[in-house]
Amino acid sequence: MPFNEKIFSVKLQKLKNLLDSVPSIVGQEAENFFKDRFHEQGWRDGQLDKWPRKKMDNGYPILRSKNPHGLVDTIIWEVLSDHQVKITAGNPRKPYARIHNEGGVISVRVTPRMKAFFWAMAYKARGAEKEKWKAMALSKKNTFVISIPKRQYMGKSQDLEANIIRTITNALNRIIHD
Repeated sequence: MPFNEKIFSVKLQKLKNLLDSVPSIVGQEAENFFKDRFHEQGWRDGQLDKWPRKKMDNGYPILRSKNPHGLVDTIIWEVLSDHQVKITAGNPRKPYARIHNEGGVISVRVTPRMKAFFWAMAYKARGAEKEKWKAMALSKKNTFVISIPKRQYMGKSQDLEANIIRTITNALNRIIHD
């Protein structure tokens, strides 16, 4: 096949465009991968490590709620430079993102509204569950200390790196073999 300067020039431009879009590819692949953790209910780094189960099952998957705009929807990315992409989760209305990802202990101030909720739950519950809610409603504590297990959904992962490499390699192959 003889050398065709026009085809070479077009392919070179496509390669340049691909190179310019690598940070966006990385950001989008990372966002998709991290959001998939909520669907798979575990962290994937070579294998799937399922998250610890919830103490109270409300019928919704872990870290998912009735609210369609929950924690998963706060995962965003932005291109900082040709070599840097910033991926974050959480926002002022979802400040608990980091504690769920890394695990830890939090202290929650008990409000009158919480006490009312505890009483409402105590009236609905039966047996030991009723006693638990009643004890919380009658508690003289001003704060509750809660241990949150690690349920990682963001971080470094071999699987994510493989997804990024596969996406870029496929794009390169399409340019070369077109």
